[in-house]
Amino acid sequence: MDFQGDTTLRLTRGMRNVDEDDQAPRGALIRGGISVGNKATAEEVIDIAAEGFTPALLACNGRLPSWWDDHEARNMPAIALGFDDLEVNHPVEKTETLNIGASFIGAMLDAHYHVLIYCCHGSSRSVVMAAYHLVLAERLSPAQALEEVMDKVEWAAPSLGMIELLVRASSAWMSNRGR
Repeated sequence: MDFQGDTTLRLTRGMRNVDEDDQAPRGALIRGGISVGNKATAEEVIDIAAEGFTPALLACNGRLPSWWDDHEARNMPAIALGFDDLEVNHPVEKTETLNIGASFIGAMLDAHYHVLIYCCHGSSRSVVMAAYHLVLAERLSPAQALEEVMDKVEWAAPSLGMIELLVRASSAWMSNRGR
């Protein structure tokens, strides 16, 4: 990914200023079995399940959908991992969080679930989580993985802190893999 010459690269500084009030469900299929969406998409995952998908939820905003406590579908696999967009806040814990999320995605795909990765807007944390999964599962570089996800998620706007976290976590994983 050419950060210098690519005028289509959408970055933020941890502050949401694009489509902030847009609460319409939006989701994008990244690769077979993995989608990225916003919290409104997670609220409608029951409808997605009715269309023949067997969903699993990965909440990067730390919150499962509002229907979770009252609905019979709450027995679907789900994990809520809450972390903010700023890499400088607890980077070691956030790297561990990315590893937990990537392990969940891998396990759910192995069990033939369709994984919906979401956060509030579906543009930063969930985008980086999907990219990190591709780094680990497909051995892509962080830039290649982020580019692939951003090509499919037209509203993607990962914060600079999340991109830095992706690079840091990927580097740590690659160096540990060599041992």
